[in-house]
Amino acid sequence: EFKEALVADASSKDGKLSAAGAANLLQHHGKTRTAAQRRAELMDVDLDGDGLMSFSEFLLLNFKALILTEYFARNEMEPDVDLSNDGVGVTGVGERLVEELFNVPQGIDKDLERAMKEFSIEHAKREAKIKALEARVAAGGVKGMAAKNELEQLKQADQTEVNAVEARIAAAVKKAVNKSKRELAEKEAAAADDAANRVATGRGRLAERAAAFGKRVSQ
Repeated sequence: EFKEALVADASSKDGKLSAAGAANLLQHHGKTRTAAQRRAELMDVDLDGDGLMSFSEFLLLNFKALILTEYFARNEMEPDVDLSNDGVGVTGVGERLVEELFNVPQGIDKDLERAMKEFSIEHAKREAKIKALEARVAAGGVKGMAAKNELEQLKQADQTEVNAVEARIAAAVKKAVNKSKRELAEKEAAAADDAANRVATGRGRLAERAAAFGKRVSQ
């Protein structure tokens, strides 16, 4: 769906959706939002502040309720936001989403874990560089002007590596989901077999008791 939205978005850039393209994707993604909610939620997950939506930011938004549920459970907290509608309209949780996304649980698919760590490293490097440049811009002077130009170039730079990491995350997520589905199907099949065996065993015992009862009556 994200790739299809990119193709349809004439203003997409470097593998990211424009604000309008992102809003259009959310509007047609089966979750009803007002225009104000879409704008606020997109701003909340805009990790690099470029006004565009990358695939990783789309994942944060799309799985917001699930990620926040895990966040509250891990921190042994009662939810302080309304998750009853898949987190639609909930904002001010961007930091929590990122924290939980990169808090890799034990037993997670190794490919997904590796991809998430790679993205985390790239994101941290970029954020650190942006903050350093912003500090130099705030200081003013010739160095501040140079930093401003560098900052603008950085925000407009080609995100090839980040996009590549996001692609690996997408592949790993798909693999992990398929693995989970297989494991769930196997557990359900095993549970069904176990239930069938219990029923058969129970019927056998009933038959034995009935036979014993019939024998006593006949005597």
